[in-house]
Amino acid sequence: MKQLGLTALLVSVWLMARLPVMRTENVEAVQDSTALAALGFVILGGYIVGKWLARVSLPQVTGYMLTGLLVGPYLVGILDRQLISHIKLIEEIALVLIALTAGGELRLNELRPRLKAIGSVLVMQTAAVVLFSVVALVFIGGWFLSTADLGLQQIIVIALVLGVMTSANSPSVAVAVISEMKARGRLTDLVMSVTVVKDVVVIVLFTVSMILAHRYAGGTATGSEHDNLPLALLVSGSILTGIICGGIMVLYLKYIGRQIEIAILIMSVALIQLAHITSLELLLTAIVIGFIVENFSSQGPVLVRGLMRISAPIYIVFFALAGAAVNLPMLVEIGLAALLWTGLRAIGIWVGTYAGLRLSREKPGVIRFAWLGYLPQAGVALGLASLVAASFPDWGDQVRTLVLAVVAINQIAGPIGFRYALVKAGEANKR
Repeated sequence: MKQLGLTALLVSVWLMARLPVMRTENVEAVQDSTALAALGFVILGGYIVGKWLARVSLPQVTGYMLTGLLVGPYLVGILDRQLISHIKLIEEIALVLIALTAGGELRLNELRPRLKAIGSVLVMQTAAVVLFSVVALVFIGGWFLSTADLGLQQIIVIALVLGVMTSANSPSVAVAVISEMKARGRLTDLVMSVTVVKDVVVIVLFTVSMILAHRYAGGTATGSEHDNLPLALLVSGSILTGIICGGIMVLYLKYIGRQIEIAILIMSVALIQLAHITSLELLLTAIVIGFIVENFSSQGPVLVRGLMRISAPIYIVFFALAGAAVNLPMLVEIGLAALLWTGLRAIGIWVGTYAGLRLSREKPGVIRFAWLGYLPQAGVALGLASLVAASFPDWGDQVRTLVLAVVAINQIAGPIGFRYALVKAGEANKR
């Protein structure tokens, strides 16, 4: 009955978004009202489709993306490019929330006992995926990306950006599968630990690779801000800003502690505006804030609860926008390339996980099945793909479409593989 009522409400909002608007001279007001109606439709539609997919044990984020794809400019057209530009700020806020959450999940007391295994798997996995990406783009990039007019140096930099993005994992999917399977054990702990740490490492590496891409692969004016600044200064400045903002957030949570969701939103918007006018690396700064609050104060759980309460509708819109941004004609052209890249990524993850776990002398069962836990992808990869598309008009949209396709495939196949690994390793139903 609840689903029926939500569906009826969804249809009503759809009619509001599609009805011709009244004549008025205030064009901006008309655009804003249409954007709000479309936004309401996306939130309701994404919620309903996500719940439907959850019933068949598929990630809800896949439902959000499918909703965006359906209502995007290439199909129904409720979300056209002009409307998407009106709600672009939500996409940027979602990126900050994702990075804050990733930083908040870095709990030093939980990571210390597993540092050797985490470090070996992390280094080997990331290196393998990035290496495979560089080799693939150098030799077959012209098949699915417009690399004909690019030099070898530019292709390698683009491959570095693509490899860093596709090496990202999904803590949210890992947590969902572990909870559903009531799993506990060495494989479960390693998959969760590496997945959380890797998201942070990926964002840091992405920051570095984007700076290199702006300098050597031709970005928009957004990247020109970085051209005359040393890489170390950009990174250290962002870290210092994160430490200061993290300290301010700790003081707010400790001595005020009210309207936490509003405080998080205000801080997110302030960081976004600061990033627009300075050389601040937004994601790296947000990660540091979450890390500081979690590890150097007692307010970590308070911040996490605030993030959980505020993030649900924003994530729906974010993933829906990611789906709406998929260029369907281009996706048809690179469909085989997406399958190939998914396969290369899986091989890279298998090679890196095997090598890393052998170096840390893990048990054979863990070595054999752990790699399946690193296949799922979600928010971080999608967020980084959106930044690439915005910064590099010449090739960014193609890269984003490829990443979205790879993420979609892994969102379906990844949870299935991870469940299989937990069962085969004998760690399911241990709670």
